[in-house]
Amino acid sequence: NGNMDPGYPKLVSIGFGGMSGTISAALSVPAFRRRRETVYFFKRGGLVQKYSYKQEPPKSCSKTPSKQYSIYNVRTRTARQAVYLSNEINIKLKWKGFPSTITSALSLPNTKKPDGYDYFVFSKAKYYNVKIDADQPTLTSTLTSATQQDTSKDWYKCP
Repeated sequence: NGNMDPGYPKLVSIGFGGMSGTISAALSVPAFRRRRETVYFFKRGGLVQKYSYKQEPPKSCSKTPSKQYSIYNVRTRTARQAVYLSNEINIKLKWKGFPSTITSALSLPNTKKPDGYDYFVFSKAKYYNVKIDADQPTLTSTLTSATQQDTSKDWYKCP
């Protein structure tokens, strides 16, 4: 409706207790199999914090969706409860090969992927395909000048 809900926008630290610092990007990762639903908050200075949710059993619903979306279907809705905010992680020290300056992040629906999404991180004018392995995102290939893809060329179709 174009109207902002009362009380919004809120500070991230209110919704995600314990969060501090300047956030430059957030990568939302849905629960899949044994992986918990997680949000990675990328911060200035090459830091990241991981916020995970405790997964509860799915709630059953007898209603069928009134609208079918062609891009993707929501598999199951689960009740969620925040469970864990990691300490700050220094990307250069802990995530080998990952760009330390993240300016944006994106979870893009893709029905061909097992968990239903493609993941991307952007670092200034470059972007990187990301896969989610175990406890952290990793690049789909080693960080080299060949794997750094040009954002303006590939996303905006600029020469």
